Parts: sequence; structure tokens; C-alpha cells
Amino acid sequence: MPYVSHADIGGRSGFGPVVPEPEGAVFHATWEPRAHALTIALGATGSWNLDMARSARETLPDYLNLSYYEIWLGGLEKLVIAKNLATPDELTAGCALHAPAPVGRVLKADQVAGVLAKGAPTERAPAGPARFRPGQRVRTRATPAEHHTRLPSYLRGKTGVIERVLGAHVFADSHAQRLGEDPNGSTRSCSMPRSSGTARQHPGTVCRSTPGSLISRPREHSKPPASRRAARATLRCRRAGV
Repeated sequence: MPYVSHADIGGRSGFGPVVPEPEGAVFHATWEPRAHALTIALGATGSWNLDMARSARETLPDYLNLSYYEIWLGGLEKLVIAKNLATPDELTAGCALHAPAPVGRVLKADQVAGVLAKGAPTERAPAGPARFRPGQRVRTRATPAEHHTRLPSYLRGKTGVIERVLGAHVFADSHAQRLGEDPNGSTRSCSMPRSSGTARQHPGTVCRSTPGSLISRPREHSKPPASRRAARATLRCRRAGV
């Protein structure tokens, strides 16, 4: 079955207007902060990582019909079942029916503030020189990914120019598959507009931080030999009756 991200809706229409909310409106129901706390606590066990959680959420079949924290909760249910931390009958019952599964870590109440303040930085020490340099013309990967990726579909196969190198970061594509962080030189994040030049020169372009492993140098189309150009010109003349 092909991987489908229902969250990949950038550049598409038909989803209605964006309705801004008042600044500071965090939760809309009493269960939402509990869903948030459950997600933080279970994520801290180390049973999965952030990109695996994103993958679980974006592949929910009813993603587009769910609210923000319904998506969090639905993704969490998928993960706890996949990692054998709970069973479907326990989720239905709303209580433990079997012996608890062991976990790698437990987040204590007095540790929560410090953990949230620290966050989860993705920048890592570079293992080598960046694969690309500012000013280089590049193209993003054109083929769809069969896993979670940070390259949206509206940017697949697009060309652009590297504006700046942002350092070595966790490569979400590998991380989501539990293949390691892969923060090597080839996965430096780069800011890349959708067409040549910079966003300042082209106001309609899109700038995005794109992992180096998802971009490559575009093929340079060389001119055909003089003999082939002459043959094509002759053929055009014949077709035109000249």
C-alpha cells in the first residue's frame, strides 16, 4: 500500500478559508490538555521519536475531519498499539486490562517543566562539508516518498538556488523509519526558493529549509552536435515545403 500523507495539503485548494483564532487560545475542551500531557509523557519513554509520531498522525485516514488534538490522540493510539504499550481492547475499555509493558524511561512530574523548556533541538555537529553552497542551482527530488518526509508535494521536482546553509540537522525521512538521525554533510538544511534568484528578487517564490539529501544538481542540457542541428533544420524546411 503506498504511503499517503493526509497532511500534505500545501498548495492545494478546496479546504475552505483559514479561520484565525485569538492569540493565546491553546485548548478548546477539557480533554485536550490531557491528550497533550499523554503525548508528552509517552513520547518521553523513547518508544518512538518525533518524526515517527508525525508519521502516525499524518497517515490517519480521517485526518482532514479531525481537530488538532484529535489528530494527536489518534496518532498516539496508533503508536501505543504498534509498540505493544496498550491493546485495542484496553483503549476501548479506557483502563488497563493486561500487565503493563516495560518502557525505557519515565517522565516524572518534577521533570516536566525542564523537559519542555529544553525542547527537542534537531541541529547536530556536522560530520563534513555541506553538499551544496550558496548560489548553486538545484532541483528537489521529483518522486513521492514512501515514508514520512519534510518535502511537500508542491515542491517536488522544483528548481531553485541555495540561499544559505543552515547546518546539519536530524534527517526526518530516516528518523521516521528509525534508521538513525543521519545528520551528515549531505543532509545539511538549505533555504531554497522555487525559482532562480532570491525571494527578495522574486516576491512570488517560496523559500523553504530543505534537507540536502532531497535536492540535487539539475542536469545541464547540452546543445546537440552541429550535424544534428543541421539535420533538424533540413527536416523542418521539408515539412514546411521549402
